[in-house]
Amino acid sequence: MKSVADLQNIIRDKISESNVLEYKERFVLNTEDMPSSKNKKRMMELAEVDKKEFAKDLSAMANSNGGTIIYGIAERKNEQGRKVPIELKPIKINEMDKERLARLIMALITPKIDFEITYIPDDKEDGGYFVVDIAKSDTAHQNIVDKCYYNRKDTISTKMEDYEIRDVMNRGKDPKVDLKFCVIRTKVYPNDFNFDNKENKSEERKKLDEEGGYTYRLTYRLVNEGKVLARYVNYFIYIPNTIIEKGSHFVEEGLVVISGNNKTDSSLFVEAKKNPHGEVFEPLLPGMKSKEESLSLELYGEEIDEQLYIEYEVHADNSNYKRKRILLSSLECINTEGVNWKDLENNPEIQKAFK
Repeated sequence: MKSVADLQNIIRDKISESNVLEYKERFVLNTEDMPSSKNKKRMMELAEVDKKEFAKDLSAMANSNGGTIIYGIAERKNEQGRKVPIELKPIKINEMDKERLARLIMALITPKIDFEITYIPDDKEDGGYFVVDIAKSDTAHQNIVDKCYYNRKDTISTKMEDYEIRDVMNRGKDPKVDLKFCVIRTKVYPNDFNFDNKENKSEERKKLDEEGGYTYRLTYRLVNEGKVLARYVNYFIYIPNTIIEKGSHFVEEGLVVISGNNKTDSSLFVEAKKNPHGEVFEPLLPGMKSKEESLSLELYGEEIDEQLYIEYEVHADNSNYKRKRILLSSLECINTEGVNWKDLENNPEIQKAFK
């Protein structure tokens, strides 16, 4: 969420609060305690009860699955009892700023949580909105005000039991491995040479040779984002079979399944020499990336359809896994250019090489 329009869309679509989303109308509840000085921005401090609630909400999300808290949106319960946004309520400039908000978050929660603040100014109002994104943590975070630990269950922040705190603290013992994707788009020029190509090309490929266009490759690699090495890693990528080159891939409910792991057959590994199959899992150390893999997609337009997506899951040792979905249009796109054959048509050496 980067603009007022994005926030208005949330209200229009009546996106209800959940375990990963919460709306707050304002920061300070006890307005009678606010100083009347002109220098409110520096003098105003959250009341003790407000500090407790403020830290509880943020730490609860970090202790659970992470999430987003938006300050500056009023909500109410709908007929189903769910809280839905109803109106934008911009936070006045003299009530809060991004720097002060960050200081409060770091001062009221221990250990410090991983968060990002996006400030969205409202040009029609004397203020704006704060979107705080909180990452899921690898350890448990305590509210400094009341010395308690909280997690998020549905839309409510509740005190954690001892076993729940222990479970969260054990997260750091499991590796945190993910797949990182990128799209490479190549501009292809018409092919003026008569190559002796026996490959059976699709109609789209023939048109590409004759008229030019674009080709796409999906690249991906494993990344260990945690603090613990991953010994055994397997991944599965699910791609719509309509946008991938046909082959001997396994198909599941209209999705082609691409699988891989961190095996190696390198003779440099002592373990591999001992293994009769010459295979061994190569540990993925914290911060390490695997070699990049790629595959061609059956896409030829200048833009990627915004509805196209891929899904994937990563299994690393004993860590929990989750099947994730990503829109292809949201991935980083690197633009490249193929050979412009017209620049080569007068070069007999190149023509000879390609015949």
